[in-house]
Formats: sequence, C-alpha cells, structure tokens
Amino acid sequence: MIQLMDIREVDCTRCKLSRHAEGAICRLGEGPEPASVMVVGRMPNGRKMQEQLEQELADVGLDLTDVYFASALKCLNFDQNASNADVKACRYFLEHEIAVVKPKFILALGNEALLSVLGKSGITKYRGRPYEAHGATVV
Repeated sequence: MIQLMDIREVDCTRCKLSRHAEGAICRLGEGPEPASVMVVGRMPNGRKMQEQLEQELADVGLDLTDVYFASALKCLNFDQNASNADVKACRYFLEHEIAVVKPKFILALGNEALLSVLGKSGITKYRGRPYEAHGATVV
C-alpha cells in the first residue's frame, strides 16, 4: 500500500518552480487519509490564505475534519508563472494523493487544479458542472 510520505521527492526538479521555491520543495497536502472531500488549489497555501479558505469552507457547512487540502503545483513560488507543463509535471504527486485519500468529492479551485485533476483547461467553460474522475465527483 502506497503512503504519501513514500512519494514525496525532497529534491524534486520536475517543474521550474522548484528552483526558487519558498520553503520545502514538493509539498504534499494536509488532512485526514482517507477524507470525503479533497480541495485542490493552485499551489500550497501560506498560513493566512489557508485560514481564510478553511473559514470559507466552514461557513458553507463543510466539516473540516473530513477535508484534505492539496495543490496542483507542489512548490510555493510567487516569482515564476507556472506553465501547463509545470502542472503536468506535478500531476504525478496529486494522482497519488487522490489514490491514498480516496475522496468522494474533489473541489478544484482554479485552472491549474482543473488541469491537474481532469486534464482540462479553461476554467470558465467547466465551472459549476460536476465531472467524474478518480472515483470522485469533481466540481
């Protein structure tokens, strides 16, 4: 059985964001394994952004003890724009996270998350419609 700690690459160079990452390279998500809900954002959140996201999710009634937070890009880097190739390079890690966490629902926040989870680009075209992927309903 695969565990998340087994897939993290602390010296990862799959995408260009790793070259000047803020903090740890190849950050995997956080939360319970398994979890009913996985929230996938663009890149790892800073503390303040994570607190805001958690508050918004709690305000709409999600039980945060059953939510796993992940990202399409695994390195925090505000100085470089991520390309689709960077997202695809990090997709390997997200796919393993999904396999371990086994969410029933995946909330994809933004185009990078959509590309990583569904392999589709153009968030406005797909926004608000459910899709099935990875054994979960993706919104």
